[in-house]
Amino acid sequence: MHTVRLVAGKGGVGKTTVASALALWEARRGRRVLLVSTDPTGALGQIFPGVGDEAREVAPGLEAVELTRR
Repeated sequence: MHTVRLVAGKGGVGKTTVASALALWEARRGRRVLLVSTDPTGALGQIFPGVGDEAREVAPGLEAVELTRR
């Protein structure tokens, strides 16, 4: 299992966009991918509508979830 983490000290620099593109690319190459976002703005849901606090398949081989503090 491989893990890739994208971290930046500033918001709005494209972390979620880059992570989503990489995840989709790997899924299309036949890998099973879980994309997890902890961004409280919910940016992942703008890229993959319907993503919430439970993992769901957003593309073949790609599951996504947004974990935010409650």
